[in-house]
Amino acid sequence: MADLVAAYDDVRDEKSATDFALVSVSDGKLVLAGSGTGGIPAAAALMNDDGVFFAYLDVKFTATADSISISHKYVFYVVVGCNVGGFQKAKVGPFKSDLLKSWPT
Repeated sequence: MADLVAAYDDVRDEKSATDFALVSVSDGKLVLAGSGTGGIPAAAALMNDDGVFFAYLDVKFTATADSISISHKYVFYVVVGCNVGGFQKAKVGPFKSDLLKSWPT
């Protein structure tokens, strides 16, 4: 779980270029599937139709017309692949709850 917290903190760090952290469920545990730059397209490239994924993104945009102020908005979302079975889908809620204990969005 320490690697998940480190990935979250890296996304939240405004001095870091990292803008996403992706967690998947593997063998009944939450594991870091990837993190880095590239935003939604980069995170989506790491996903597949057979898994459950939790993503945390830093969406940056200029808040003013003069490009002086950059605003950060953080987005948390869940993706359940189309090939995920019913029992796995039922476990998404508890996994999300466990993750949010270490990722206080």
